[in-house]
Amino acid sequence: MDRKDIAALLALMRVEGAGNTVARRAINMAQLLGMSVADAVLGPARDLVPLLPPNVFDAVLNAARRLNDDALERADRHVQRVLQHGVQCFAYTDESYPHLLGEHLSDAAPALLWCVGNLELLQGYGAGIVGTREPSPTGEAIAADCARLFVKEHACVVSGGADGIDSVAHRAALDAGGSTIIVLPMGIRMYSFPGYVRDAIEAGRCAIVSQFDPEMTWQTHAAVTRNATIAALSKLVCVVEPKRMGGSMRTAKHAREQGKKVFYYCGEGGEEFARTLNQAGAIALVSVQNELNTVELLAQWGNEIEMQPQQQELV
Repeated sequence: MDRKDIAALLALMRVEGAGNTVARRAINMAQLLGMSVADAVLGPARDLVPLLPPNVFDAVLNAARRLNDDALERADRHVQRVLQHGVQCFAYTDESYPHLLGEHLSDAAPALLWCVGNLELLQGYGAGIVGTREPSPTGEAIAADCARLFVKEHACVVSGGADGIDSVAHRAALDAGGSTIIVLPMGIRMYSFPGYVRDAIEAGRCAIVSQFDPEMTWQTHAAVTRNATIAALSKLVCVVEPKRMGGSMRTAKHAREQGKKVFYYCGEGGEEFARTLNQAGAIALVSVQNELNTVELLAQWGNEIEMQPQQQELV
């Protein structure tokens, strides 16, 4: 998709009440009409309506009517600036778009995905490792051990970009010679790239993805939404010292809904979380001998993904 189309979609998504669903429909509308996204979004509605099935694309047409030249110019300026800094943007219909997102998120898959780094890492399953921003030393050690184990299996580690377990997992994987995928809960321009991440990108061992407006700061709804993306890119998910309503528990929920295995370590005071996860079919990360459950982790990594009935809601 070229810059003009991306800018038109970005401007459309910024219209109040629009967003990802309307952007996906705009792409579908353009395909149906056999024209570019920009021409479909910016074309006169009176010319387009007779060519469209009744009512199907009303949300797109209504959002497009509310666009003005200033909004379009601003979106184009932002897109140009981002692309000039080496970021790539893919529509969900592009060949290079990660197929795992479409397979596991269906109609909720991002209409646009902004990416930087080694995009080949997005074409196969990684191993998700998520958890609290304030881990215990034991939690940090378990997350790092998980990351190193998956690196030995030539698996990419998938996590968010937060402090705590996310950063521990990324650093451990990279220090072990592996690769990572960072899934952002904000626009890609708003992310402050740590030095080790910049080095990993230059070495071809890291990919960063964002499904949000490049100019968008961290927002709660975005953090919640991206948890499903972490799960979609992961074959299994390891949850370390989760909080009841935190992002790691939501990621576990999405993983179970997508047919992925979930492993957990809840630590001291996390007995209630452990019971909830266990009743939902999750597996303990640490054995009764306080050793990493390596055998089960490797067994599940080698298994095919199958949808399994949940015994209990995680969140």
